[in-house]
Amino acid sequence: MLLSIRVVLPTIIFSLFHPFIAMLVNEIVLDGLVSPHHFFIHYIPDKIKGRHKVSYDIFLDGWGFLNGLIPVLYKGNKYYPIFEDYRSLIVGLFIWKIIGNIVIYKTKNYKFSLLFQNFYIAAYLSVGFCDFFKIKNNKKKIMSLFIIVFVLREIYLVSLNKNM
Repeated sequence: MLLSIRVVLPTIIFSLFHPFIAMLVNEIVLDGLVSPHHFFIHYIPDKIKGRHKVSYDIFLDGWGFLNGLIPVLYKGNKYYPIFEDYRSLIVGLFIWKIIGNIVIYKTKNYKFSLLFQNFYIAAYLSVGFCDFFKIKNNKKKIMSLFIIVFVLREIYLVSLNKNM
């Protein structure tokens, strides 16, 4: 049931909500709270406990990131203009992260996420943040701040997930 929510809801939230809000909901609520390996660990079958990253989480993270491209690439989305100057950057960082997810899945070594940092979320959220809060100046500084925060987050996550 919980995994079904992570499959269905990203398409809906990225189609309806502002990209900044949608990515926050995807990362904090769907990936952070709804995922069984966080608060609902007793719902994980014993055979995959401790291996949730390679069993389902990497795929569902990628699915959420892919759905994040709805307002980036779909001209019919009302939030499409937000990414006007950042479309290539966002798509490139998405591809980089998906390559990283594939490498992590194949090697079963989460330390590769240090090489394949999730700059996609950092750039996506910073662009969305600037639009949501109507920030016209200092976009590069804000993007840099988001990247620093997400690099620190990734280092922390690697320390948590070193034993896949």
